[in-house]
Amino acid sequence: MRQFLFIILLPAFCFGQSLTIEANLLFKNKEFKKAENIIKHHVVSNPSDIEAIELLGDAYGHQKEWDKA
Repeated sequence: MRQFLFIILLPAFCFGQSLTIEANLLFKNKEFKKAENIIKHHVVSNPSDIEAIELLGDAYGHQKEWDKA
């Protein structure tokens, strides 16, 4: 049973990690709008992903869109 759960949950953890890496790379390259679009798409399909919501707020903040952040 544990192996089954591990196999089911592993892709979610890997995708979350790659999203963080990609977003931080886009932030470093000052591609905030592109980061916003990628993160927003992820948050729509994963609304309980707190880290992604925080990254989306960071993307809005870098663009000085304070009302959305």
